[in-house]
Amino acid sequence: MDAALEQETIEIARDLIRIESVNTGDPATIGDGEERAARYVRDRLAEVGTSGEFVLPTPGRGSFVVRIPGRDRSAGALLVHTHLDVVPVDAADWSVPPFAAEIREDDAYGEVLYGRGAVDMKGFAATVVAEGEALCYRLDKSGLDDVLHARPELAELLAEEDVVHLAAAMDPGSTAGVLIYENLWAAPFASAARRSGGQLIANGRIPIQAIIAAIEADETLETVGG
Repeated sequence: MDAALEQETIEIARDLIRIESVNTGDPATIGDGEERAARYVRDRLAEVGTSGEFVLPTPGRGSFVVRIPGRDRSAGALLVHTHLDVVPVDAADWSVPPFAAEIREDDAYGEVLYGRGAVDMKGFAATVVAEGEALCYRLDKSGLDDVLHARPELAELLAEEDVVHLAAAMDPGSTAGVLIYENLWAAPFASAARRSGGQLIANGRIPIQAIIAAIEADETLETVGG
């Protein structure tokens, strides 16, 4: 794992640990932590263009399922899964806050991430999400050629209603940027923005078919008008 992907994985693991997804075994006390953790995974993967299925079989117990197609569609599938709930914890038994996701120096192991679920198994879940993000924008390289010639026209795809929706989602006095981008660099950009204190308040994917159709329609109007 390269350094950037490792840092991405650690960031995701810390975010997941901070979500108190304690499974008490009792529907009356289980809370919504597991659901919030699953929605976090969904939102992270949505940043690189995935569209999976969020499942909530019982209140509070959410799951997210996504399929990332590979280059060879004739090859067999690889199923990777993890769980996002953790067992109950008594903070008095811990030397660190169990949901603070602190990183501390250890004489034997160097920097160690502490938190309920770091080993079982939010650390692995973070690895799956980070690798999934990386895979998505690596695979997207093959689809960029279709729109490279249209880059000058892409800025015209933003409608007035998009700006209105963005303004409604913003806090008063804040500043936001609107980007239309290729997924090749979406995940690392979003990660860098969060590390710098930014916040992703809305995101969506424009299907390539819609982009091409909009450009062709615009070219048709120009031809008729000319």
